[in-house]
Amino acid sequence: CFFFWGFVVVFFGVVVFFGAPYIPSHKAQVRRAFTELYQLSESDVVVDLGSGDGVVLQVALEQGALRAIGYELNPLLVGISKLRLRNKSIEVHVADMWSVQPPDGVTVLYAFSVGRDMERLEQLAQRWATHTGAPLSVIVYGHLLRHAKPASTVGAHHLYTFSPLQEKKAQV
Repeated sequence: CFFFWGFVVVFFGVVVFFGAPYIPSHKAQVRRAFTELYQLSESDVVVDLGSGDGVVLQVALEQGALRAIGYELNPLLVGISKLRLRNKSIEVHVADMWSVQPPDGVTVLYAFSVGRDMERLEQLAQRWATHTGAPLSVIVYGHLLRHAKPASTVGAHHLYTFSPLQEKKAQV
């Protein structure tokens, strides 16, 4: 029993140094974000950064998304998500969200925010929009981004839109 709890404490405790702590998402709040801020369609691919137990992924599919992809540092939570969400349209990966490349077709990025990571999150969203060459809708739960203004807000959820940056071409 001691080893089990030691294992759990290590996996949940160490992750806090690299990302946000695990705080379960409430389905009702996520549903509200996906209906009042951004209405999902069958062309949307939702990515949840720090997907925890997979609630956001599950709600995204229930609300009409084509696919839902989660990245989570804690392998225990990834295991829980995979056991809970047995759906071929949901993928969950043990990965550091700061180093993953945007998956094909991503249209919506969802993230629980921690104040210390807001600038990095904003840079990641801009990089993904530029990499994909398409606008990216970003739903942030918690803190506001520092340099972007939300298009709308519902409760603690904020919706942002990031457009791809155009690379300057060298003049000859």
